[in-house]
Amino acid sequence: MTRASCLLLPLLFAAPLQAQNKVAYSSLQAKVGGFRFFPSGKDSFIAAERVYRTSFDSATIQYINFELDIDYPKTESAVTFALDCRYQGPGTRTGSHELAAQIAAGSTGSTHAGGWGQVKGGFFAVGSYRVSCRDGSTEVASDTFTVTRDQQDIPAIKGMVTRVRVMENARRLPPAAERVFGWAFDSTTTRYISTEIQLDFPKTAAAAEFPIECTYRYPNGETRNFLIDAKVGAGWTDSAHTGGWGNDEPGTWAKGVYQISCHHLDRLIVQRTFRIS
Repeated sequence: MTRASCLLLPLLFAAPLQAQNKVAYSSLQAKVGGFRFFPSGKDSFIAAERVYRTSFDSATIQYINFELDIDYPKTESAVTFALDCRYQGPGTRTGSHELAAQIAAGSTGSTHAGGWGQVKGGFFAVGSYRVSCRDGSTEVASDTFTVTRDQQDIPAIKGMVTRVRVMENARRLPPAAERVFGWAFDSTTTRYISTEIQLDFPKTAAAAEFPIECTYRYPNGETRNFLIDAKVGAGWTDSAHTGGWGNDEPGTWAKGVYQISCHHLDRLIVQRTFRIS
């Protein structure tokens, strides 16, 4: 399968489409493979790095985005299509978003996203929301999420996990600009596997420190634990924190699927997998 990923950033951050042949969604003969929600700040991430949720904190959430996965017969040329996506929230709260999506030539599946919110937060009232995307009068996908109070991953700074990435590295972490992230690694060259957790939060009034306790579960069921001693400065609104496990010499990681789980104050805030092959 050839799958593409396209993200149209919420509201004023939508990117312009390239000139392509516009078609009706129905002509794609598409089937929906998934419809889910994820938070973000003003910047959004590729699908593999998103953190999916069905519940969000009213005080800290900036943007709530929907992600639509579709599969279809192979496309002969690059095309665009549009869906009318709307939410119905508590009371009379409603919103609309035209999902103007691109598909590359030769694709058999793609992922598209859009959403609502604002950088300063406070956009979403507490309550239940239903999101529906339609092609004319036909509903293509729908689901619900809730916005609640006190739903933060890191209560001390009212922080939420908005991005998770994994990389292979030596004992000393490379500079941020030189890091290469992925979800599959070569057993013959892998030394350390590090997990980077990005947090978004309201502007901090003072510096803060907090622990993030992480575990790698190996394919044979064994576990390795490590602690991320996270620190943020005064006036920050986002941060990234990294920790991991491994060996100075490559070749010690067994092939298979590994599970990452991270907790703060006994609350699970990260759960992902990576593969060694």
